Formats: sequence, structure tokens, C-alpha cells
Amino acid sequence: SPAVLEDAEWPIDPETAAAKGMINKPLMVGSNDADAALFVACGKNPLHKLEYEAGLSVAFGTHVFKVNHLYKAPGHGEDCSVTLSNVFTDFLFRCPLRRWADGVSTNSIESDTSATLQIEQANTPPVFVYRFNHSLAFNVFNKSCCDNKPCHATEVPLVFDASGPYEFSESTTRMSEIMMNMWGSFARSGDPNSAKTSEIEWPKFDASGSRQGVIFQQDEVQTYDGSGDSCDSLWDTWKPFWYQPGAQ
Repeated sequence: SPAVLEDAEWPIDPETAAAKGMINKPLMVGSNDADAALFVACGKNPLHKLEYEAGLSVAFGTHVFKVNHLYKAPGHGEDCSVTLSNVFTDFLFRCPLRRWADGVSTNSIESDTSATLQIEQANTPPVFVYRFNHSLAFNVFNKSCCDNKPCHATEVPLVFDASGPYEFSESTTRMSEIMMNMWGSFARSGDPNSAKTSEIEWPKFDASGSRQGVIFQQDEVQTYDGSGDSCDSLWDTWKPFWYQPGAQ
């Protein structure tokens, strides 16, 4: 569906705008390390290897061999749902997000000169990328596939201090404080480091370098190198015919 703002539609979807170098504001983007679990790993548990391989064949055709080479599934008789979640987390969340960060941070892909798209290109804005890998002591979705996993959107209660009917553990309370300060700093200044509330300096994303970001772990925040992984070796160079980002 198109992105909307109050009663007006954006003239172009955000992913396409990023790819065309049209975003000129500081950007914070991130993914959760088990983003896809809620969508692909909840229906069948345990997921047997034959079912896992059949599902990959339907989704990726002959490229299933490349996928199997990168993602080592457990043997027969064991549950493959975590591996399936890892595959689709990278394919649908983490790697597209990294391509988006690439487009914004380089601002180098072709601009659109259409008269209907009057979006002014500016200097390359700073981009800050994160991964969320903090498991909660409670299950937001009440689904077993998300037990002790950083499923899709489970970072939201920490960012807004919104545990609702649940009780934060000590480590989650501390991580929530760090994330709220960083998000607040970014909202105020465009820089999550401005409040200096963490010992970690959140590096700007550099598409031409190591593609660094931060990862929110169980008890600490660390920087990580986002290059040289499955995005480079597979998902940024090949996509199945049915994958159409930005489609209405």
C-alpha cells in the first residue's frame, strides 16, 4: 500500500525514493535478528527438513542450492524453523534494509526528473543502522515461535518504555533506557550519539566501507561490521522473479 501522511499520499514509496537518492534527511533504520520468525516459523513447529527444503524450492527455484550452502539446516528429524526464519529475515528484512541504507548514504543512484516528483536532492544525509538481538522475558505475541527470540517489532516496547501488562527484567530495563536515549537524541538532533548516554559511539553507515552499525544484545550494545555476509554473497546479487519491492 502507498505510504500516507495524514490525508495526503507521498509522491513515491520510501524504498524507491532511497534507491533514487531522493531522501535528504538523517535516517535511522534497523531490523530484528528474528524478524521473519513470526511470519514463517509459527505455522509448523517442528518444521521437518523435507518440508523446509520443499518450501525453499518453491520460493527460490534452482537457487535453493545457493541458499542451502549459506544456511546450514539441521539434519533429518530436527526442527528447521529457526533456519527458515534466518533465511527470510535476511532476504525480506535485513538485506533490503541494507540496500536502502546504501542508496541513502551514497545518494548516487539516478534521480527522477519527472514533473510529478518535485523532490530536491541534497547532500548525502547521515544514516544509522541497527540490529536488535535482545530477547524479552515475556512473549509479546503469545506464540511459541517467538519465545526468547527478537521477533518482528519486539524492540518497540523498549523504545517507548511500553511494557504494558508485562514486567521488564533488569537487563531489558537497562537496554530500554539506552534505546530511548538514543532514539530521543536522534529525534532532537539527527544524531543518536548527541546525548552521550552509552559508552558505544553509534557509527554512521558507510556504504563504501564496512557498513557499520550497532547491535542491541542481551546485556550490551556493540558495533558490528555489516559487510561481507549473506547480503553480499546472495541477496544483493539475485532476487526471485516474484520479489518486487515497493509494489502497490
